[in-house]
Amino acid sequence: MDTRTHGPTIATLAAPGLRPRFLRSVGILISAASLFIGAPIVALAGGNPAQPTSDRQLAPTLSSQLATLTPAQLKIYKVKVASHSTPTATSPRIANCPFTGGPTIAAAPGTASCSYGPRTSVWMNQQQEGNNNTWCGPATISMMYSHWSITVTQAQAASDMGTNADGTSRGPMQTEANRYQSHNPYVWQNVGPGGGGTVNDSGPTDLYNYAADDIANWNAPVGYNVETYAYYHGHPLWHYPTQDYKHYFPGYAYDYNNNLGVQDDFYGGEQDWYYYKNLWMAVDDMTTKFGGYGGFIPNQILW
Repeated sequence: MDTRTHGPTIATLAAPGLRPRFLRSVGILISAASLFIGAPIVALAGGNPAQPTSDRQLAPTLSSQLATLTPAQLKIYKVKVASHSTPTATSPRIANCPFTGGPTIAAAPGTASCSYGPRTSVWMNQQQEGNNNTWCGPATISMMYSHWSITVTQAQAASDMGTNADGTSRGPMQTEANRYQSHNPYVWQNVGPGGGGTVNDSGPTDLYNYAADDIANWNAPVGYNVETYAYYHGHPLWHYPTQDYKHYFPGYAYDYNNNLGVQDDFYGGEQDWYYYKNLWMAVDDMTTKFGGYGGFIPNQILW
């Protein structure tokens, strides 16, 4: 198992100060998500580097996912959405953020003008995805559960989710993320408007803010669904300079320079860092139409 830890990558794009763009209301999100009800099956599921175009999935709507939550989980999810939009009185935040109320902590020199704190990482064990590199979904789930000292093996997760040689679909993965824990009610949350946009729009900022929110304020890892190559963005992830893989891995960290840390199960759970725009481009590569650009289904983070 290769457990080397790499530092933050050099950004492939200029790194402007990040201006967080917070969630709209739950009602607006549900309305936006409803636009994708009945979306066609598309070749987008993650998990099989050997057959990168054979995977199939539906992008789960927010309403369909909320229906899988217990009443207690749904209550927590609504609190999460509300506190993401309007920080609570006890949410610690970096000084100079445009929030009202709550304690603040001083920003480190040279950091983004507004960010999260104080927790910047969560622990998970490190795993290599099994079954001939088709179990990135089960490995991601197993690692995320390990954060709460809950043992869900890759084999158990694969059985629960119906993982096969084509990988794992997002819908069953969301259900599995909530099956054995109630600490954090997971949904595939949209980042950016409808999953489209450009690197200068809200998608990358949403991606960073959602990940930082779960890690800093909810003590929870996140999950990413990426593709390591598509025509519009090329190869945005340094660890995949030539490959075209559809892939899941969990997120464990963020920093105040807009980098996001992942534990990549294709490399034994190795802890890697990507600039937030690069990671967003890999998410957008997963959802672009016909290997091009345009937001075929919503860009989402397992949050």
